Amino acid sequence: MGLIDYNDSSSQILYFLEYLDFMTLQQLRYVLEVYKQNLNVSDAAQVLFTSQPGISKQIKLLENELGIQIFVRQGKRITAVTEPGQLILQTAERVLREAENIKRIGDELSNKNCGEINLAGVYGFMRYELPKKMYAFKQSYPDIRVSVLPTNSVEVARLVAEYEVDFGVINQDLYFNPELVYLPYNTWSYQLIMPVDHQLADKHEIELEDLLKYPLITYDYSFVNQETVVRMFQKAGLDLPNVALSSFDADVIKTYVKMGLGIGLIESMAVDLETLDESLEVVSVSHLFSEVETRIIMRKNQYIRGYIYDLINILNPELTKERIDKCIHEVAVDYVI
Repeated sequence: MGLIDYNDSSSQILYFLEYLDFMTLQQLRYVLEVYKQNLNVSDAAQVLFTSQPGISKQIKLLENELGIQIFVRQGKRITAVTEPGQLILQTAERVLREAENIKRIGDELSNKNCGEINLAGVYGFMRYELPKKMYAFKQSYPDIRVSVLPTNSVEVARLVAEYEVDFGVINQDLYFNPELVYLPYNTWSYQLIMPVDHQLADKHEIELEDLLKYPLITYDYSFVNQETVVRMFQKAGLDLPNVALSSFDADVIKTYVKMGLGIGLIESMAVDLETLDESLEVVSVSHLFSEVETRIIMRKNQYIRGYIYDLINILNPELTKERIDKCIHEVAVDYVI
């Protein structure tokens, strides 16, 4: 065997190919899952629906065949990843990713109009934006099964990074992950809602100080990034508002406002003046808070099925297949513990 540049991704793959006669994808899955479960073999066994001794045995077999110790052990407990182990983990993830890509290619070529899409996104997008886009998609792909999971931006990023969904939609890109690609979707601004007879309803221009006078009902901090809101109050040298109630659902916020429990701060996409309850008034506060960017996120170097390209293009017509492919590229992950 010639000299191998372990920092070169192609050399890493070639190094692994030398050993494919004995090494199994299952062994690689075991090694990676132990790492993901903070080196806890028992937890990895639960996730993979197998036994702890079975995982330990297969990892040991892999280490013996490679002649490389992947993990540092104290007794029976794994305590760290060795330096060669970091390379093994990095390359194992790439091999498994490519194996999954091969499976997806086969699935798509066998039947281009059948398949599934797993999509995770923030609540506002799922509730107010996706339905009309999905209707358009289904006109072209009636046989594609779509599974949607509404959750918060942090969880969406995790689901995408860990291959549990095909792509996701988040608010802003403050939760940056170097393994992911962040593509533009749209922007939205904050709107203030209140009962029609509220004192602020007739005010010409609402200021930040006005929001401090009343209980505020807005999104839970973990579901919509509130740094924009907090930053503006801090920049103005003001105290933070009294958030009396919080929710991830704009419709719930509207209900609380209608009950007179406070004024509501919600995303503009959640406001439809044609269907808005007549007892509520909506006032723009876009002059107080910066617009929030919504992003489509995907894994770098992932294989994308044709109908997924089409769905993303329906979400944002500027995201052509060529533009998406240009953004999908491979970056090494640091596996140091």
